[in-house]
Amino acid sequence: MYRALSRVAILLAWSLVLWGTLLLAATALHAVEGGLRQALLALVPVAIPGEDSSTWGWVNLAAVAMALVAWPLAAAVVLRLRRAR
Repeated sequence: MYRALSRVAILLAWSLVLWGTLLLAATALHAVEGGLRQALLALVPVAIPGEDSSTWGWVNLAAVAMALVAWPLAAAVVLRLRRAR
């Protein structure tokens, strides 16, 4: 049972990482068009309740943070495994 739950958790985590990667790409394209400030304002949810703040905005921000941590970490693991051979 725990094996199935861990697989679901890993699938969910990597789904968030992929979603965060897509959001980062969209933010980069938005930064080219409208500037970095506008792109970051579109990505970061407003902290004032009721002012265009939503749970999805915070989930998106968490997904971007996960992507920024997961991809360099995955690259480091792959490089370390290759050097160990």
